[in-house]
Amino acid sequence: MRLDRAYFDGFKNLKDVSVEFDEARLTTVIIGENGSGKSNLIEAITDVFRFVDMNRGVPRYTYDLEYRIKNHKVRLSNHKSKPTIEVDGTAISRATFERDKSDIFPDLVFGYYSGGSRRLERLFDTHQRRYYDAIKRNSDSLACEQALLERRLFYCRPIHGVLALLSFFAFPDSEVIELLKEKLGITGFHSALVTFRAPSWFRESQAKSVAAASALWGALGPAGQIAFDIKDAAFHPIPFLHNQDQK
Repeated sequence: MRLDRAYFDGFKNLKDVSVEFDEARLTTVIIGENGSGKSNLIEAITDVFRFVDMNRGVPRYTYDLEYRIKNHKVRLSNHKSKPTIEVDGTAISRATFERDKSDIFPDLVFGYYSGGSRRLERLFDTHQRRYYDAIKRNSDSLACEQALLERRLFYCRPIHGVLALLSFFAFPDSEVIELLKEKLGITGFHSALVTFRAPSWFRESQAKSVAAASALWGALGPAGQIAFDIKDAAFHPIPFLHNQDQK
């Protein structure tokens, strides 16, 4: 997918703002003074994709977004009327959009913010919550796979950087290993400590049970599977603690 143009009016400090993206470049860098609206522009673009994907939380500002994907030109807009979706100049229904989503909507909108604010992160919360609710106690692999496909907004958190680093040693590549050594001073990997705590969806009274903790509180799906794999592979497992001992 490639953004062509974005227009916003009424989103925070974005007043009648139009941005034309360079169609000859794959990367866009936004530069400006503090408070000029750089972060707000990123949030607004993300919010439009969030709304269009989930069809909830109608924006109270004016937007007009154009992008190209798989030889289609798509326009998302509420500039003149209610929210509309146009593909190659023709307005389509919501049912048509859902049917053709894989061809006219990005598979993944990836977000990251280096600061401590949750302004951008919160726009990804609904997608994350829906995905976790779908997989946390679901052993149906096809249903879990479908839930992953529907998680089109993904926010990168600090823990993902740790997992990415571990993956370099799980699937070693000589050039990457040398780069880690040269640039970061990381010469190898010995072990990692993984701590499991009772999830928020598990009842507090049950969470105090050691037996429930040993069974990872009934977690299933991809998260449960990898948790059990880690537990089984641990070369020095530490007994599970009661919830009050973890605080």
